[in-house]
Amino acid sequence: NQLEGIASLNWDPFIIAVLKERPWKTVNELIEDAQKNPGKISLGNAGMGGATGVASVAINLAFDKSFNVVPFQGGADLRANVLGGHCDVGIFSQSEILANMDKLTPLVILYHEHSFLPDLMQIPTFKEAGFENLNVPGGSFRSFSVKKGTPDSIKIKLAEIINKAYNSEAFQDFMKSKGLLPAYYELKDLDNYFADLVKAYTPVMKEAGLLK
Repeated sequence: NQLEGIASLNWDPFIIAVLKERPWKTVNELIEDAQKNPGKISLGNAGMGGATGVASVAINLAFDKSFNVVPFQGGADLRANVLGGHCDVGIFSQSEILANMDKLTPLVILYHEHSFLPDLMQIPTFKEAGFENLNVPGGSFRSFSVKKGTPDSIKIKLAEIINKAYNSEAFQDFMKSKGLLPAYYELKDLDNYFADLVKAYTPVMKEAGLLK
């Protein structure tokens, strides 16, 4: 309630992955095992104050708190623990997966669309895995906002500048090269989009201890 949206850019989707040595080759196998053995399988994130923390709590809630959610001190700490075999499952960005494709098996993409990146296009969504009604934060959402009360004339001008940059060939090529999924909203449309996200994820944020 302290910010007003100017324009959004994209989602950088999260991917659940495990070490290749782990027994799970699909997200269905992982979830089935977790529900048969509640609390046994650790699901790591890069910190409860961040997006992967919220995503891990949402996944755990969706599957009857079957996982042992473990927050780490940032992405590097999470990667080290998953790659070192100390944490069973991790939630990663696309770049983290690509940098460790020889060591990790990606199981599912949390966003509702596939990655644009050739090496990651085959990763299924939760819906494709059979979980059609699952609602979890799908990644990092990038946008521009200003302090509430900023004059409309300034907000409109900023939105025009961002729109021009967003639609440039250079920026579109950049998003494709990084696997960033377009999600463009402006001004009131962006505020409404934010409101829908907050409404959808409020129970998760409370469970994560980020809202009272």
